[in-house]
Amino acid sequence: MTGAMHPHASVAPRSAASRSWFHRAPKKITEFWRGRNHRSACSVAGLMIARSALAFGALSLTNLLGCSGDGGGLTDGNSGAEGGAQSDEGNVDDALDPLTPPSDPELMAEWKAAFVKNGWESQWICEAEGTTKTLPASSAHPQPTRVCSNPLLAEQTLEVGQQLPRGVAAVKFIPDGGMYVEVKVEADSAGGDGWIWSAPGGGGTKGWRTCTGCHGAAAPSAGILGDYVYVQLRAM
Repeated sequence: MTGAMHPHASVAPRSAASRSWFHRAPKKITEFWRGRNHRSACSVAGLMIARSALAFGALSLTNLLGCSGDGGGLTDGNSGAEGGAQSDEGNVDDALDPLTPPSDPELMAEWKAAFVKNGWESQWICEAEGTTKTLPASSAHPQPTRVCSNPLLAEQTLEVGQQLPRGVAAVKFIPDGGMYVEVKVEADSAGGDGWIWSAPGGGGTKGWRTCTGCHGAAAPSAGILGDYVYVQLRAM
């Protein structure tokens, strides 16, 4: 019908541009959400990477420090029964004092061996060669003997009734290479019980009566120091 309005004449047809945006809108929205999810995924991935790096760093630090996997504690480079045993064995001489025989009789044999092996005699005051001693106790060692005094003994002087300090010691070598040792381990000589005595081939014995019976007669006089010591080598 001429002049009649089309029922939808009031609604203008959509332009090409509007139709294009309308069709592109779902894609834009999809891309937006995909981008947003991507950004979120990147954030999550970054967080996971960071956490993994921290965990890896902690693991590396744990390995660097040598933490035990089963004990949880720190260990040193010499851990293990075999390594520890080797370390202990290698440090036996280090635990001994070159200038003072041990107060533990059980260690005396080891100390005597270390004294000879390590040349500790050079730190003592010693006779250059063996001599025959004309002393009240000479009958116990009639052969020529070579005596050494440790530095503490070498500097002592005594009056009648005085005692030597703890730590004084003497070594006596006999011709066959045997070695006697006496060391004061208590402040009071106590009838010889404050001393440890050692004969060739043996360890130490505290208050050994075979030795104290003779050395107990040592008293300050010409050529005799006293307090269980007959021969003293003084530093030059």
